Amino acid sequence: MNAGRTGKKPLTLCWKKAKSRKNLNTLLDKLNDKQKHAVRLHIFKLAEEASREAKQAEQEHPAGDFLTEDDLHKELNKAIYGEETEPADDFSNCKTFGDSPASDRQANCGSASVAGKTNTAFAAFVCVCAKDNTNGGNEGKACAGSVTLSSTWNPGTNNNPSPATLAELRKLCNIKAETQLTVADLQRRIADVTGLLRYTTQATHLGTFLTTACSGAAARGVCVTYKGIHGHAADPKKAINWLAELDATAKKIHKHEQAV
Repeated sequence: MNAGRTGKKPLTLCWKKAKSRKNLNTLLDKLNDKQKHAVRLHIFKLAEEASREAKQAEQEHPAGDFLTEDDLHKELNKAIYGEETEPADDFSNCKTFGDSPASDRQANCGSASVAGKTNTAFAAFVCVCAKDNTNGGNEGKACAGSVTLSSTWNPGTNNNPSPATLAELRKLCNIKAETQLTVADLQRRIADVTGLLRYTTQATHLGTFLTTACSGAAARGVCVTYKGIHGHAADPKKAINWLAELDATAKKIHKHEQAV
């Protein structure tokens, strides 16, 4: 027996033959040079078409048209709470009316002569729904109905409502329900709010306005007053900060829906 042979084919030779057989089984290996050239031209054409369609899609729907779920949450939180992140459940360090809140409800919620500090949806919600420390007219039932609110807002003591007051108010909202927000849903909700606005010759009110101000006292009102909007002089979706932000978000959702 030849010392250089073992009765088995060398592994390298087996691999080469296997590779050769595999290549021969492909369609391209069965084509002649002219046919291969034609195939290459066809592939190049397909690649060019794909590239052209990709560029056209980018022009029609730029990357900015796409809205991630995280970005959507940030935009909604900014309009609702004034921050990109939702407040903690206990509302610690939450400044509903900003860093310089007023010492009375009327100044925070606005009047026909003084602009309020309701720059967010939640601030407006507090003005309309929070139980006043006087509660002379059962203001605590404005939004709560049969639910009894135990925590009151006394701007003289807490210019910004206390965390307990805010946490209790948020429980009036169904924040646990999951919703697939569409542009139609958000536009409807915006329309619902603007439909509740009451326009006068001096200002526009959201909530219950009785006489002269949104002070929360008996015979006055639990409301928000926007002094810059009177007699339909301005579009609330542009003049009211948080409505403008929500309207801008609705437009972004619309672009996203068109792009996907």
